[in-house]
Parts: sequence; C-alpha cells; structure tokens
Amino acid sequence: MFLLGATQLVLVMLLWFGELLARRLGVSLPFVVPSTWVHTVLMVYGVYIFFICGFLFTVFPRWMNGTEVARGRYMGIALTAATGMAISYIGFFTNRYLLAAGLTLHLLAWLGAIALLFAVYRSAPRRRVHERLLLLALTLGAVGLGTFIYATIANSAFAFGLAASSFFPAIILGIFSKKTTKEGAIAGMLTGIGFTAAYIIYFKFINAAANTPDNWLFGIS
Repeated sequence: MFLLGATQLVLVMLLWFGELLARRLGVSLPFVVPSTWVHTVLMVYGVYIFFICGFLFTVFPRWMNGTEVARGRYMGIALTAATGMAISYIGFFTNRYLLAAGLTLHLLAWLGAIALLFAVYRSAPRRRVHERLLLLALTLGAVGLGTFIYATIANSAFAFGLAASSFFPAIILGIFSKKTTKEGAIAGMLTGIGFTAAYIIYFKFINAAANTPDNWLFGIS
C-alpha cells in the first residue's frame, strides 16, 4: 500500500503543478468541480489513506497481540481504493457523476479497511483505548468522504465545507496522537461544523450583501 500511496502523492503533486502552471498562464484546468475541492479531497481522503492503512494493517495486530492481516485481504482493499482514485481522476475532468462513482468505490475500500481492522480488534486478547480511537477516526473519515460524494452530486458547497472542516482534524489526531480522546475529537468536530455552518449561513442567507471578497475571512468564500 505504501507504493500506491507514494504513486498517488506524486500524481497529486503533478496535478497541482499543472493547475498552478495553468493559472500562471491565465487559464485553469477544466475540472468539473472547483479546484479547491479537487485539492482537498485528494489530500484529505485520497493520499493519507494508503499510508495510514498500510501502517495499520502491519502494526494494529501487533499492538494487541492479534491475528496478522493476510496479504491477500489488504491487497484487495488497496487495489479497490486505487481503482476508485483512477476513476476519480477521469471524473475530475469529464463528469461529476463519474467522479462520484470513483469516490464511492474508494469509500467502499475505506469501509472494507475499517471492517478488517475491526475484526482484528474484536479477536485480539489485548484491546486499549487507542485502538478504539483509531477505528473512530477512520469511521469519521469515511463519513467525511461520504459527505463529499454528496456535495459532488448535489454541487453543494455547504456540504463540502462541512466535510473539509469537521472530520480532517479528528482523522489526523486520532491516528497520530495517542493523547487524542473521544471527547476531544467530538469537540473538534462540533467546533468545525459550528464555525463553518455559521460562516456559510451568515454570508449566504443572513447578510448576502456582504458576500464579497473584501469581507471574507482570509479571502475564503
């Protein structure tokens, strides 16, 4: 999975280099969704998952003295995720429904990874809070990706904003910090959801006249 993750990282860098070069020339790549959406979904949901799952499929059983994950099982998940991303790349430039289909396949791989790790967790003789937080973080990531798929189909900036602002901190902290707690993850999600929802509602519905670049926070619409 690490090879697939490294390949995906290079592809994202090349794609974004192309977008920045196009902007320099006064044009933009013909994405079917805003370029900020493309960058966010690739970085948050399209790159880290390969490295995270590759790492967890190796160490997750060892932490709990559990059963090792069979190579055939995690390779099936890895190839499904990679296929979903390949379809998504085509969808970025052709059709938002094809993009949603590719991301849905990627989501199915994500859910398969959660199910596989949960099976290891249930059968392990030693289970701790950290492993539960990891499963929670991955589940929140799946919810965030599902929200983005809805935003893609419905062309909803509101749903995209919630997906980007609420789940990413919980995913990253839950995986890379053992000090992360369930209460902290929930508080971070609620803060992200609350602030983003209030920001969008204010400019879109309460004070639409103020919805100009001069009034946006850090220039973010």
